[in-house]
Amino acid sequence: MSNLYKYTSRNLLVRFAIKNFLFKIDRILNDKQFRHVIDVGCGEGFVSQHLQKVFQDQIRIHGIDRNQQALRIAGSMQACHGLIQGDIMQLPVKNNTVDLVLCTEVLEHITRVETALQEIKRITRDYCLLSVPSEYLFRFCRLLGLKNINGFGRHPQHIQVFTKKSFRRIVSRHFHVERIEFSFPWLIMLCRKRDNAPFKNKEG
Repeated sequence: MSNLYKYTSRNLLVRFAIKNFLFKIDRILNDKQFRHVIDVGCGEGFVSQHLQKVFQDQIRIHGIDRNQQALRIAGSMQACHGLIQGDIMQLPVKNNTVDLVLCTEVLEHITRVETALQEIKRITRDYCLLSVPSEYLFRFCRLLGLKNINGFGRHPQHIQVFTKKSFRRIVSRHFHVERIEFSFPWLIMLCRKRDNAPFKNKEG
């Protein structure tokens, strides 16, 4: 299931899952203070566009993606204040320059997750919001849709297999995990740089 397909699908179950996913992100970020946002791996800009509508003039979002075609679509949708072609492994952003880094449905596609998290940590001065599929539930959904039955529903582009436990473990090496929410079939995690994080973990 591609990012473009998910956000433009007419399938009622897919639309419900996306609506709930975006609602959970809104709820997580609602009481946080942030102005400058970078959406790393923004794709076609659907999450950025949604947040821009919700928070309006309170935030300024810039998107980064390595896929030129996705960036063209994001530009046509006016999803962000600015778009940059770049790679998560070497982000074209200065240290400690943004209040919030978004990175939704990206980490499962890359081999060097630790490097990506280090780059996110480098550019944020406070928060990051990450999401990945809960892989075995994601595969179950694909099996229900009769996709890759011989491969037990495995997505051909998913390199990493995340569970709630493994996701928390790897992210905790770099950030304080402030909150985890489940939005079927995704895990959403709000994190802070350790120096900025006096709060106890919350789970939804």
